[in-house]
Amino acid sequence: SVLVIGQAGLADFPVTSDAAQPTPVNGCTFACFFARVGPNGNLAYASFLNTNGGPGLSPHAIAADSTGAAYITGGGAFNSTPGALPTSSFGSVTLKLDATGKLVFGTSFIGGTAIAVDTQGFIYIAGVSYGGGAVPLPVTAGAFQTTAPLFNACSFAGVNGFPCFH
Repeated sequence: SVLVIGQAGLADFPVTSDAAQPTPVNGCTFACFFARVGPNGNLAYASFLNTNGGPGLSPHAIAADSTGAAYITGGGAFNSTPGALPTSSFGSVTLKLDATGKLVFGTSFIGGTAIAVDTQGFIYIAGVSYGGGAVPLPVTAGAFQTTAPLFNACSFAGVNGFPCFH
């Protein structure tokens, strides 16, 4: 199957009957979407995914694991789901969808422009970290650079061990 993310106009976007979000919120004219096209070319699922009052999501990358779960990263605002990393104003988003397209977790604490998942379930995210934020990006001991500059900095994260990521 093929995973697709992007932004779509609303006029005739083909959401599926079991869509996680069948209509965009707040009367947006464009909204983030995610979809899975099955091996036979049929639409397995398609749904809108945008925020509840903040700026719209802008998806940048998607990856899948061996269970069929999809991981999306990008920019925008998103209210973190219970148990996920805390919400911040960084403007970065990471989401996990199960194999049927239902939201498992979402966080606006960390996100980026590229995402990958390895066979052990580790999630790798590359992007930008905003150094002046109220909640600093956590770093591990022995990291190449353990403090962020005052302005934007390139960042890379490998994530595992958070209950929301499994």
